[in-house]
Amino acid sequence: MRYDERPIDPTPIHTDDLPPTPIRDRNIPATAWVEAPDSLLTLGDDLPNIQSPSTNAESGRDCCGAPDPPRVPMPATGRPTSTVSTNR
Repeated sequence: MRYDERPIDPTPIHTDDLPPTPIRDRNIPATAWVEAPDSLLTLGDDLPNIQSPSTNAESGRDCCGAPDPPRVPMPATGRPTSTVSTNR
């Protein structure tokens, strides 16, 4: 399951009970971590127009609130094409 498709588990959890990483079945927000340091919980508060990652994933915007770049279609070869010449 992709990271942005995993459900958010807001259940309070202590440091000793955190599962090993990477967690593949759910996302645990920092706000659920009982011993989370204030520096983590306030990270980004000084940046304008920042939404939570779950909101960003649903809105099609990146972590800074900018629209996601357009998707480039993959050619039939299955490899991206390059505009840089490799001839020397």
